[in-house]
Amino acid sequence: MWTIGIVTALTLLVACAVLARIVEQHRRRLKASRFADREPIEAERLVATYFANDNDTDYHNELIYWWKKAASILGIDARLLRPTDRFDCELAPVPGFSLTEDELVEMGELIDEIDPDHSEGQKYKPETLGDYVEFLARCTKRCRRPTKPTNEAEKRTPQNDSQSNARVSPPSPASPSK
Repeated sequence: MWTIGIVTALTLLVACAVLARIVEQHRRRLKASRFADREPIEAERLVATYFANDNDTDYHNELIYWWKKAASILGIDARLLRPTDRFDCELAPVPGFSLTEDELVEMGELIDEIDPDHSEGQKYKPETLGDYVEFLARCTKRCRRPTKPTNEAEKRTPQNDSQSNARVSPPSPASPSK
């Protein structure tokens, strides 16, 4: 008797998962249709055309990286997006589907991750994709954090050794050793 209940529950679960996938595919097709009539432009050419070029190759590469990253999060071909695409228009959630908002939330969380020092009341809210990409490119260039050492040789520098030795205190004779 209980096996029928388990089989029924599993069948309903699978049916819900399949239905959710179909709905999500339909939503993505509707959103992508907003960009169907656009001529594809490669990200490199688009960045060179639309963004200020002060011969800073690193900044140019950051713009390209963030352009492709944003397109990936949105699930839209990067070649079809434009810097003037607005978050309240072309990139807005598809009416009737609440899941699109999650993509925009993820993009907002990326800003929080890149610029964690902003105060909640002054959180940056870009209006266009171009604003978003430029902000991330400027911030990552300005806020470069040192990378973590990748091997033991990099971890063990004289400065690190002296700092770590200063923080380590000898074991107390009263504490039992294991």
